[in-house]
Amino acid sequence: MPECAPSGKIQEHLHQLSNGTWPPNADGTSRPCPDGTVPVDRKKALRELAVSLDAEAILEVFTAEYTLEADLAGETDNLPLLKVLYLEQHPLSVAKWSAIETAAHPAKAFHDKLRSDEKFIRKGEFAQSLAVKLEGKVVFKCPSYLDLAIHAATEVVLVADTTPKPATK
Repeated sequence: MPECAPSGKIQEHLHQLSNGTWPPNADGTSRPCPDGTVPVDRKKALRELAVSLDAEAILEVFTAEYTLEADLAGETDNLPLLKVLYLEQHPLSVAKWSAIETAAHPAKAFHDKLRSDEKFIRKGEFAQSLAVKLEGKVVFKCPSYLDLAIHAATEVVLVADTTPKPATK
């Protein structure tokens, strides 16, 4: 059984990373998802849930503009590395990558491709390849919402007693 923090709550801080919603149409309405459903504003839904649980004071939600993978393409310094990752999965698709790289808004172009082509990338493999590449010395810039979330989570002071206790027989 977890010990409660001084406030009486089990959790003192909750940091949530989430995708936002699909980008809206020009008139502000939401575009339907590929399966035809209308997307949910995840940040708003999480805040409403926190309010219903009397936990709004401990929740901090960080949302991607599109998705993490697409947002990485929004940082120009990341494009060469992302190109390598993409072409590892699809070596014959230089033209597809070029269209993203040369778009006015590469993050949006990447996201649009994710939405329209289910074979565009294999997200798990893409993430694993990125992690391996980041072990070396590469130029890479973290999206600001992810940077803020990491800093927020690492600045939290632990309230539980973490002193090792002797085992009981």
